[in-house]
Amino acid sequence: MAVSTGDFITATMWNSLLTLQAWVLATPLLNSWVTPGALGATYQVAGFTKTPDGEVLARGVIGAGVVNTTIFTFPTGYRPLLTEVFSCAANGGSATVSVDSAGVVKVLAYTGGGTNVFVSLAGIRFSTI
Repeated sequence: MAVSTGDFITATMWNSLLTLQAWVLATPLLNSWVTPGALGATYQVAGFTKTPDGEVLARGVIGAGVVNTTIFTFPTGYRPLLTEVFSCAANGGSATVSVDSAGVVKVLAYTGGGTNVFVSLAGIRFSTI
């Protein structure tokens, strides 16, 4: 829906602009990365969505995988134009997580005592345009 300067926006139009697409499960998980159920925990399952303005949001927890290997790949249309790097909570510290322009998600390193017991994907947020 195109809206130009001076247009009147109804509540229905505004809500449609704010509506997220459905959350998509981050699958398949690769290189020994697993979901919370396999970790014996009740954390949010890893997934992602996209806003109407092209911003991708991630959520959930993964764990037990191998550092610097592919966790999962965002599908076409859900990828940043260039590599993005994020600091994410990880068991006992933090993890540096990257998402490249091919959609590949990796934990690059752990800091502050962080480990692969769990890594939160909450806070990963990037533009696709």
